[in-house]
Amino acid sequence: MKNFIEKMPQNYKLAIGAVIVIVAGILLLKSPQKKDGLDEIPLDISQSEQVVTSAPKRTKTKQADVSTDVSSQVDTRSYAELILAFQGRTLQFGNNCVVRMSDQVYKIGSEIFLDNRTNKNVSIKIGSEVYELPSYGYKLARLNTEGQFRVDCGDYKNVATVTVQK
Repeated sequence: MKNFIEKMPQNYKLAIGAVIVIVAGILLLKSPQKKDGLDEIPLDISQSEQVVTSAPKRTKTKQADVSTDVSSQVDTRSYAELILAFQGRTLQFGNNCVVRMSDQVYKIGSEIFLDNRTNKNVSIKIGSEVYELPSYGYKLARLNTEGQFRVDCGDYKNVATVTVQK
């Protein structure tokens, strides 16, 4: 094989090299593109170890459909522990407020994990309840009212649906 390549004229070698470069370029362009904005988010959990320290709060409005019930005790679990504890009960917001698992169903009284994976503060609205999440921050929310609720994220409307059932 080595003799074959050595005996090959220089212009053939250049043509084969060019074909290899073109094929590699085509393969790169045809590779699946990151569409949800979440693949680009660093999952370095050390930058997200924030603690939920809010006092207990229940919000009632004319259309009270979701209420916050955050324990007054400091939650000492790390971000990684919360991710594991709330597996399947997480709304994770990525670039342009793209949500992983955007249509979810929960039972009344369920606690969910709201997780902002961007470097910008974001306002999350579930029904009539608003949650302010700092960059790479998170909050826990308890769902106390039955119904189907649209989730808004900043200027992006209806990025997810949360259904609460008995």
